[in-house]
Amino acid sequence: MSTNIAIDFGSDKTRLFLQDAGVVLDEPSLVAVEVSTNRVVAFGSDAYAMFEKTSDKIKIIKVIERGVVTDFDAALMMLKHFIRKSVKKHPSSLRVILNMPEEITDLEQYNLISLLRFVGIKKIYLIDTCKAALLGAGYDIMLPKGRLVVDIGADNTKFGVLTLGDNSEIKRVSSSGRSLDDAIKKYMKKKYNLLIGSRTAESAKKALCCAREPSDLAFFKVKGRSLVTGMPAAVEISNFELLSISESFSAEMAIMIQNCMNGLSPEIVSDICKDGVVITGGGANIIELDKYIETRINISIVHPENSEHCVINGCAKAMDYLSGDLKTSPLRETEMN
Repeated sequence: MSTNIAIDFGSDKTRLFLQDAGVVLDEPSLVAVEVSTNRVVAFGSDAYAMFEKTSDKIKIIKVIERGVVTDFDAALMMLKHFIRKSVKKHPSSLRVILNMPEEITDLEQYNLISLLRFVGIKKIYLIDTCKAALLGAGYDIMLPKGRLVVDIGADNTKFGVLTLGDNSEIKRVSSSGRSLDDAIKKYMKKKYNLLIGSRTAESAKKALCCAREPSDLAFFKVKGRSLVTGMPAAVEISNFELLSISESFSAEMAIMIQNCMNGLSPEIVSDICKDGVVITGGGANIIELDKYIETRINISIVHPENSEHCVINGCAKAMDYLSGDLKTSPLRETEMN
């Protein structure tokens, strides 16, 4: 008997959902490799612990970026490790629903599917990212209603307009959670002559970034290397210091939502205005982002709990369609099923 699992193979995290068990894995999509022998040293969270801390003998591979596999062999080893760690059954007995970014090419889709084939999985079903995000946010996407979902990921942000279970319009932009990290790194370098890593910038973002003027003062100690002395240094910054960076990112999101509405049919726009715009992904967790956008464009914003898990939860909810006619579902069968 087949066991149903869902996989969200993302640029930042790889997540696995096992039916009747929930999310059983949520780890960075990273592999640590010894340069001289090409031997794998660590996967996922263990590899992340080494990120930006390794010597020349070890390199950290981001196995997927913007939905595209960057290193097939490393990605295959990581996926085998994650499945073996999370699912105590032979891969051939698994039936997988895989999140598939809408904007990637047929060849890039083939590479993602091939990873699962090489692991030993035979039954693979695909669901588009924006459809999965809406399902995971609790919406019935098969209804004759227009929906707008904004999935703010690590490497890019997707804007999807859906109705009757199909994509009406999909846009992708480079603004993402990582672009905020890069902005913080540039700010620290310019103002404080302090060079910081991506992990530190991400921590500062999570602690301080707020889309609107904060009601309370908060601080975060940023540690790095002084560009003046070359020695370790630390600077304590406040949430007010990062306000302009946060506001700029939030304003860009609001403008792009407005642009998405242009050209849509009046009935779909009416549905979106009535039910609100849904924001998902880890980047949706920026403090007050939903309130900022609401004020800016005068449309309600729905920010689900655990928004970073909306895609994997949507993949899991799509399991319900496996028992029916797939032609009237958001799922697509792969050719080899």
